[in-house]
Amino acid sequence: MTTKRLFPNGIRRTDDTGSLALALLLILVGVALRALLVPMVLTQLGSTRQEVRRDHALAAAQAGIDIALGHIRASVDGTGAGDLTGLPCTDPPNSPPTPLSGNVGTGTAGYQVTVSYYDVDPLLYPGATAIPCVANYGTAKTPAFALVSAKGTEGTTGRTLQATYTFRTTNQNIAGGLIHIYKTANLDLCMDAGSASPAGGVGVQMQPCSPGSSAQTFAYNKNLTISLAATTTPTALGMCLDAGASPESTGLTIRFQTCGTTTKPQQQWSFNDQGNIEGTNDGQSLNKLCLNVQSAGSPGSLVVLGTSGGPGVCRSGKDTMETWEPEAGVGAGAAGPDSGQLVNFNQFGRCLDVTSQKVDATYLIDWPCKQAPNAANVKWNQRFTVQADGSITTNSPSGLYCLVSPESTDPGKYPVIKPCKNPLDDNMKWTVFARTDSYETSFRILDDKKLCLAAADPILQPNDVYPVSSQLISRIVMQACSGSTLQKWNADPDIGHSLPLKDIAEK
Repeated sequence: MTTKRLFPNGIRRTDDTGSLALALLLILVGVALRALLVPMVLTQLGSTRQEVRRDHALAAAQAGIDIALGHIRASVDGTGAGDLTGLPCTDPPNSPPTPLSGNVGTGTAGYQVTVSYYDVDPLLYPGATAIPCVANYGTAKTPAFALVSAKGTEGTTGRTLQATYTFRTTNQNIAGGLIHIYKTANLDLCMDAGSASPAGGVGVQMQPCSPGSSAQTFAYNKNLTISLAATTTPTALGMCLDAGASPESTGLTIRFQTCGTTTKPQQQWSFNDQGNIEGTNDGQSLNKLCLNVQSAGSPGSLVVLGTSGGPGVCRSGKDTMETWEPEAGVGAGAAGPDSGQLVNFNQFGRCLDVTSQKVDATYLIDWPCKQAPNAANVKWNQRFTVQADGSITTNSPSGLYCLVSPESTDPGKYPVIKPCKNPLDDNMKWTVFARTDSYETSFRILDDKKLCLAAADPILQPNDVYPVSSQLISRIVMQACSGSTLQKWNADPDIGHSLPLKDIAEK
């Protein structure tokens, strides 16, 4: 017989033995977990608030960049062209820029933006010097890049964004320069209008040359008119040099008149091969009447049509009465591919020229572009043809001559012309580029050694210039190709199409 043992007092053992201890343990663990979780939750909440502030600060920095770009893009004149005076650039030279600042909406997030301007990309050239600001004028010159730095803040939290703005610019040449009379002494006289806006009928006079003067800055136009640059606008043709009548006659005073909507012969002027500015009666041929200084060497003298004989007769050699020396900035008139002339893009009123019309000249020059109402009558020493065999030829009175490279960039080595050969020598072979995929490689003329035909820089010292002129007339040289505009011929302007804002990053 099997019996069950009973606990004392007859109490049987049950299954909840130890429950109190377990409950106490669970309570202890719960309390401990709560103690651990509370700071974790609070930390997480703090981190979330910090991330929100950081997001707000970043958004404020982005808003600051937008504000700066709005100021830059709004800096235009009535025609839509850039206006330096409107740029956010008001600080004295060599001082840190004053930031643009403000709040984002009605919130507490704010921004501070500084803008600095450069000729070159400041990220590619970190040592580049910023273009200084000029009081009431904006930047001292037209910038190519703006470095925009925006700091956004929310409370004590701050984030900074930086971006580079690329200005959309064009290197299109705008005609405008002085027209000097040949000088043999210290007196340098130029054509002068008396003011930047002469009335119709005001006579052209001679005054001491004043670079930058609006009253002396003229443009030579494709229809062979010569206009005062300051009077030309998108809606006005401007004021032109006018002989007063057609056919023209000796002794007429040259006056300013409104440029004709249809070209008038009495407003057409050709820079001939003797350095004279010659008129036309019919818009087809020259009339042997040239612009003369009425009283040579006398400030205030009027400009008149020259006499038919004696002093002042057209094509009579250099003198201070009728030999004119326009600056390159005056422009190329009608010169270009249609006339068979090679216009240098940097010196855009100058053309490749066989010096003094001598086929044995030891160097060529970049001479003021010659003109004629009929382009076929431009003198041979500025007319060149690119042939299918790679030669560049000019048809002189003594036969066909080819442009020849010295195949060297050494000082004193110059391109010349020589009688063409068949077959061509290698140094008579050229590669002429029109526009390519890159503006840097466009409009170059390369010899067989891949050197570029160029006008020597007249500013560099020692300069390589033609000595028989009071103006800096460049000799023609060969250079290692670099993209310089001195190496471009009959070039179109380069218009940038890159995205304006780039290199956006947090600092």
